[in-house]
Amino acid sequence: MLAKGFLLVILIVFSAVLALIALIIGMVKYSSNTRGAKNWFIGFFISLAILVGSVYYLTTGIVNKGKEFVENMGQMQMEQLSIVDSLANMNWYNTDSVMQSKQVEFLIELESDDQKGKVPTEFYSYLGFRDYYRLPLKYPFSLHCIDSLGLCELYNETNVIRFDVNDNGEEYTGLNGIAEFIFDNNYLIGTKMNFENNTYSKHYFVFDFSENKIKDFKSKKELLLFAKENNFSENFEFYTSKSYSQNFSLY
Repeated sequence: MLAKGFLLVILIVFSAVLALIALIIGMVKYSSNTRGAKNWFIGFFISLAILVGSVYYLTTGIVNKGKEFVENMGQMQMEQLSIVDSLANMNWYNTDSVMQSKQVEFLIELESDDQKGKVPTEFYSYLGFRDYYRLPLKYPFSLHCIDSLGLCELYNETNVIRFDVNDNGEEYTGLNGIAEFIFDNNYLIGTKMNFENNTYSKHYFVFDFSENKIKDFKSKKELLLFAKENNFSENFEFYTSKSYSQNFSLY
């Protein structure tokens, strides 16, 4: 294509020069009433036709190559997005890997007797898509994060059948801004960030899984005292959403 374009440029220059020369000579001969003016005018029009055809052909080729380049760029971007999504699927949605993780084993152990064998596999294995993150806790509760693994919201997913679709029956518990947390079979405890008076303030909470209720505390000391009095079975090394998500990997 480059060689053809280079030859077309040479032809355009040559035909333009030839057309100009033929026109000048033809005009001179015509003005002086000398024989041969007609032939030079014919040469001018032939050169002009070659010039116009060459310019058209070169311009068409450039436009087509430009369209082809744009289409290739679009296809390349789609392929890159496909690769990103494939990598995301491989690292974030690998059902076998997630289901073999220690965290899922722990969550399955928390199932009550009447839940055994009835909890959808996707509850444990579906961890979100692109900028949506889903972190399962004790069934049927899970944490959701949008845009990044940061502050979370707590949802009850008892009525969810498909976890990979919108408006799937999940119920918002009213608990949001969750920054740190730990949980056992009975409670989710941690800290949440409330936006008040144009600034964030830290609060402490306990969410009762069985009663589906939130209890707030003024200090971490009060929170830990409640946990101790109610036989909270886990240690108090709180997770963030990011550190908790790493528990679903085999590596």
